[in-house]
Amino acid sequence: MKKILLIVLGMACMGVLLYPPTSFAAPFLGCVSYVAPAVIPDRFKLSVDGGAEIVAPLWSGTAGGIAYTNIFHYDLAALAVGDHVASVKACKGDPLWGQEVCSTVTPFSFSKPSPPVAAPLVPTGLLLLPQ
Repeated sequence: MKKILLIVLGMACMGVLLYPPTSFAAPFLGCVSYVAPAVIPDRFKLSVDGGAEIVAPLWSGTAGGIAYTNIFHYDLAALAVGDHVASVKACKGDPLWGQEVCSTVTPFSFSKPSPPVAAPLVPTGLLLLPQ
């Protein structure tokens, strides 16, 4: 019985290490929900500041208490401070012929401001304490 418990526990730990949970931070770039009868895209393609295209899957969820369905949703937190241009297009693949059709590119210009919080003062008067 102990061997089975150790095997199950080991597999669970490996699952956590191999597939860590994904975390997100605001702000996100998104779009209005796609609803029928419109063609629902399979994925979106994003390019930030003319860089390589990033493929983003369709996203559905709640943000700010509002439910969204079939939207583009991309985390912008890792971008550097400054002005940026994100170019996004919606794409739909044809599973029978293997072709992909994409919308025209929609550019979006925005600025990431400097952090609103000032850095704390440098610690002074450092000393060793008994506890």
